[in-house]
Amino acid sequence: MAITIIIALLSLTGVIIGAGLHYYFSRITEHEKHLRILKMEAYIDYIRSIGEMEQFGLLDPSDPRRKEAHAKAISSKAKVCACGSPEVVKALAKFESHREPGLTPEKKQLLIHFIEKMRIDIGGNESQVDKESIEAILF
Repeated sequence: MAITIIIALLSLTGVIIGAGLHYYFSRITEHEKHLRILKMEAYIDYIRSIGEMEQFGLLDPSDPRRKEAHAKAISSKAKVCACGSPEVVKALAKFESHREPGLTPEKKQLLIHFIEKMRIDIGGNESQVDKESIEAILF
């Protein structure tokens, strides 16, 4: 009789521990997935804002589209700084430190480096896509 009770209690304890571990690891996985989605959205917003800044940068400074593009760029930079890995934020800082207008050859290389860091941060492999392919697609 006592052995039956012990076996029942051990089984119940095992089920409770298993359920607790499943809940814990599910929460961790969901958190990581949510963070990866936030990062991807922030990175995409930033890349989109670069395109808009290039497109509207030639317009008159008082043009509302240029002002809106500038506001989006500031917002997207803040998102990257809030969500991005240290390597991505450092790559963004290097790219943004070059204030000259337009995408100079040096800024293009810094942008490609930034994109490589973004890809690694969201789970990509550095060797999956080479710099030349990214450059051919973007420029």
